[in-house]
Amino acid sequence: MGSIISTLSWQEELLERLANLPSTATPDCCIIVGTERILTHKTVIQLNSALLTAGDVGYNKQSDLIEIDLLPEFSEYSSVISDVVNSFYTGNLEVEEENYKLVYKFAKCYSVHWIMNILGQCFIDYVKKDEGCERFIKVLKFAESIWCTDLAGACCDLLDSELLKKISESEVLSRIDVFMIQSITSSDKLKAPEKDVFQLVLDWIKSGGTSQDISNILENIQYHLIESDYLFDVVFDFVLNQPNIRDTTRKDILIKIKNSRNQIREQNSRSMLSEKKKDKAPSK
Repeated sequence: MGSIISTLSWQEELLERLANLPSTATPDCCIIVGTERILTHKTVIQLNSALLTAGDVGYNKQSDLIEIDLLPEFSEYSSVISDVVNSFYTGNLEVEEENYKLVYKFAKCYSVHWIMNILGQCFIDYVKKDEGCERFIKVLKFAESIWCTDLAGACCDLLDSELLKKISESEVLSRIDVFMIQSITSSDKLKAPEKDVFQLVLDWIKSGGTSQDISNILENIQYHLIESDYLFDVVFDFVLNQPNIRDTTRKDILIKIKNSRNQIREQNSRSMLSEKKKDKAPSK
């Protein structure tokens, strides 16, 4: 059986040929942005985005070009889109900060994942530099506007107790909606205690955040991670008396709380038994 030999030279040569394609091969494709036409190559488009060639695509016999019509919302940004298409050849993306949202939206619409990854990290760095929570709110609202759960999740992964406390302030809570609360509670990488997450939900509801069914939000809470006193004194009463919860969800949560209480009792009993055994052990 023969061995597989890999070499970087093949990859380097392939990337070099791809980068030189604009000067070595005649364009066979154009992207229509408003009244502008961006000449490119179908192979390059397909390597970066399968969705671009799967959408509104036609063929112009006169020019012998495949034509791709972008969504109307990008029609006024031909210069920015042209820079993005040029980056398809080299992987070098140059974009002004003021155009981050536009380019990310384009990448999200047409599944250009490598651009989403690059700009997603730019958004996260942008949020990290904020001493308050304004940038967090802005990025989360942008993620909501384009229905991007990946960006929303990455943003919520930055949450710690200090940031949650700032969001819980009344003037900020009034700008929080269901999508944002859902994103926060569904994150599995929060750097804040689960008690603080539940308290944020509680404060948000009390501030008039919503009168809708909140079952999906409450189902995201990790109740077994909440300290016992708060769990039984605050969470239990809220879940029991909150009208905007489905009966099945209410039952499931109350069962989780009951199971947590039983686990805590068992742990306490084991601790007490262990202490008694130590007391009864003969001294050496």
